[in-house]
Amino acid sequence: MKKIILLLLCLWLGIGLQAQTLTISPDGKTASISGSTAGCLVGTTVLSAAQKTTVTSLTITSGAIDATDFKVMRDAMTALADIDLSAATISQYIGTGGTNGASSQTYPVNTVPTFAFCSTGYVGKATIKTAKMPTTATAYGNNIFYGCSNMTAADVPSLVATMGTNVFYMCSAIVTVDPANTKFASDAYGVVYGLTAGVKTSILYGSTSTTLSAMDYTVPATVTSITAYAFVLNNLHSI
Repeated sequence: MKKIILLLLCLWLGIGLQAQTLTISPDGKTASISGSTAGCLVGTTVLSAAQKTTVTSLTITSGAIDATDFKVMRDAMTALADIDLSAATISQYIGTGGTNGASSQTYPVNTVPTFAFCSTGYVGKATIKTAKMPTTATAYGNNIFYGCSNMTAADVPSLVATMGTNVFYMCSAIVTVDPANTKFASDAYGVVYGLTAGVKTSILYGSTSTTLSAMDYTVPATVTSITAYAFVLNNLHSI
């Protein structure tokens, strides 16, 4: 019996001590992290200060992140262009190190935090081009991609049921909503709709990308409201 208990204890310790693993390309531009723990990007345990300035592509293949990691991606990873967090989960964070200013706040579990890729001074992250958020995310905070004017692609996973204000305001990304999402939908132009019982009833965002330039865009007859500035900076011919 003692041997069995000892074996189980060793197995438990082995699982608990499994380290997060960093794989980085020789040129320092592509990084992949497996087994991440929330807050792993803070400090230099996983990525050194120098590596943070050279990485252009970051993938989390497993594990957790929180609002402090988003702040590092936004502020410290100055060359970051392509982000794939689809296999990660978002943990709750309570403290002063998150994305929304210096005051102590609660950042909910499974929520992409407010100002994730936009400074609190409303300056979007200029380097970001593509972003995939965790498939387990259930909510988007405010101003996540506000002013990210060089983006080409962003997504809204299937479980996202609420979105804050100005999530994609003045963002150039073509947004793709997972077809399994029951609250939101998108079309080929990256226009994001709110759904009511599966029907498009509102327009939340219209991409500032060139896909809508100088065209006549037809709004579905079921739409009863369009969010203010949904088509800001678009060169639409007509709606």
